[in-house]
Amino acid sequence: MRLQSSPCFGVLAFLVLSFAASAKSTSAEYALTTLPTPPSALLGVIPSIALVGPVAIVAALFPSVFARMAVGMKRWRAFLVVASINSTLALIYFAVSTYRPHWLPAGWAFAPKSVAIYLTAIALGGFLWAGMRYRRMACDEPAVTNVPGKTELLALVGLTAFAVVCTVLTAAFADWNSTLTVPMREFTFIGIALFVATIYAAYRAATRGTDLSADGSIPALRLSFSGESVGLATLMLCGLITVLVLNGRGSEPMATGIETGDAERNFAPRLVGEPVAIEAFELENGKPEKSLGRIMSNLVLDGDRLYFGVQRPIDGCLLAMNRHTGQIEWAVDAVGDPLRTVYCTPTIEGGKVYCGEGMHHDKGCRLFCVNASDGNPAWKEPFKTSSHTEGAPAVANGKVYFPAGDDGLFCADANTGAKLWQFPGGKERGIHIDAAPVVANGTVFVGSGLYSYVAVALDANTGEEKWRTDLKLRSFGAPVASGSKVFYGVGTGNMGFDTFHYDEEGEEREKEPAGSVCCLDAAAGKEEWRYLLPRSVHTGLAVDAFSVYAGCRDGNVYAIDRKTGKLRWRVGIGSAVASAPAVASAGGFPVAVYAISREGRMFCLNPQTGAVQWWRGKLPGFGWRGDEFDVMCSPLVVTTPTATGSKRTIYIGGMTVDPNNPLLRHVAVFKFEDVIGE
Repeated sequence: MRLQSSPCFGVLAFLVLSFAASAKSTSAEYALTTLPTPPSALLGVIPSIALVGPVAIVAALFPSVFARMAVGMKRWRAFLVVASINSTLALIYFAVSTYRPHWLPAGWAFAPKSVAIYLTAIALGGFLWAGMRYRRMACDEPAVTNVPGKTELLALVGLTAFAVVCTVLTAAFADWNSTLTVPMREFTFIGIALFVATIYAAYRAATRGTDLSADGSIPALRLSFSGESVGLATLMLCGLITVLVLNGRGSEPMATGIETGDAERNFAPRLVGEPVAIEAFELENGKPEKSLGRIMSNLVLDGDRLYFGVQRPIDGCLLAMNRHTGQIEWAVDAVGDPLRTVYCTPTIEGGKVYCGEGMHHDKGCRLFCVNASDGNPAWKEPFKTSSHTEGAPAVANGKVYFPAGDDGLFCADANTGAKLWQFPGGKERGIHIDAAPVVANGTVFVGSGLYSYVAVALDANTGEEKWRTDLKLRSFGAPVASGSKVFYGVGTGNMGFDTFHYDEEGEEREKEPAGSVCCLDAAAGKEEWRYLLPRSVHTGLAVDAFSVYAGCRDGNVYAIDRKTGKLRWRVGIGSAVASAPAVASAGGFPVAVYAISREGRMFCLNPQTGAVQWWRGKLPGFGWRGDEFDVMCSPLVVTTPTATGSKRTIYIGGMTVDPNNPLLRHVAVFKFEDVIGE
């Protein structure tokens, strides 16, 4: 997940730019007396917020530096006004959309693309104002067309260098994507505009000889663009590019086509009716209110309740929702302290719900246990870790096993939460466990995604290591134990990227994307086969008596023969698959494979041939826009026998998105139904 540290740098940049235009040192006032007073006092200074304290400190520390900067920037009033307004509006929009998105009204007016248009329009207005102002000043004071002086050049170089430093710091503390995300994006654009203007000013200074008249005299008036106009034109161009990029999101190339064998088509499920979006709602003062956020975990069904984890604007929660009505029957958003994002898929056993919290960058996360009936705590206190608890816990024989990142794997008493044993992790031990463990025949199977990329088998009673096998690639998806085999999906990168550099690993390890599905002997850990893939598989796997099914980041679903490791078929369903496929059986025989792309394209595939039985172009109300809000929930399939065949109800967790403003997202479960037979 992206760290949101960029607002700090946006505020800092805003303060410096604002002060450069509004500093009232004596030398600056003297220089500005040669310029005409604007007709509106509103445009005489830059609109600002919270300037007095920070500016006073900066001015006290560096009075002469900022006085000279104000002199050098005397021609830049329009640019600095636009820069201040845009950075302030971007900061306000970021704060509201991140922490109070429900304040934004529905519709297109406050969508990210609309805001980008507004900021571009402000830059356009500043560009026109700067041009008229420059012409007026040239008439009143021809010297304004002079080649930029040393002071102005130094001011431009200084501000450009400051912008570069802030951009680099943002990338260092967050990532490079943050430099092109609101609000830091506006400051990055301001830095680009200053850089272009600096190049233009340097060009004019370097070619000052061409400004001389034929007789070598210095003319009173020169024909030239102002550096301010060049900067504002660049700012406007950056805004236009942003609008075009936002308008084009969602158009990533889709994987298409089918490779299939000669097997005959045996079953043909058909879709019944249209898919339905069941929006989750809570009763607030007796009135239904939509639940804000998105589903991050897989769904778990118990009776008529669906249980799942949610990411909300500033926290996370575990919800129990009636699968028919969408009513939230209970919610857990704090266990002492507020919950982090709940990416962990809950596990239900013995009337209790076991669940963790946090994402990879979170520390100090907990595993907690609540009653399935009402959500009240079932343990005296949650199990505390120093890392994160992303993977679904496994419960067997009165014990709960759960991953905890650098802490490795814990085993606790399922009734009390008391620690029984720990398989330690961390950089020194070369183990980092995020994926859900699998327990089978007295053995716990886990995989490591950082430091070393290994599969490990542990004794379920003692935690003693039985075997360890090098998987060669990261293991972030849950393994599947079936019969005498255990299957792992592995790859480079993570759920969001084909390749990724983790700072805690030290030197960069990944250059090119890669992935594979591996089959290991469950007793000895020996690799029996490996099917190579062009991208990673970090979503978990599905298996039946014949095949292993994998969703890959290359946009394909693969069916691999579970005995030989050879390809049976592959089907392209989108630009990437961010959730595991699901296989449905009738009478012990597989009848359908369900998979969904990150864009919300739902497919039902023949498990023998890969032929598409039915598909839907997108989830109703989802509206994927090409950002990080992918469909990450695997299909949950409930099969019901009928008099002439069978019926399946398929649930997908996600969110509905306002068609005009993707920042307005509400928790939703999508429901499909298909039948075989009359």
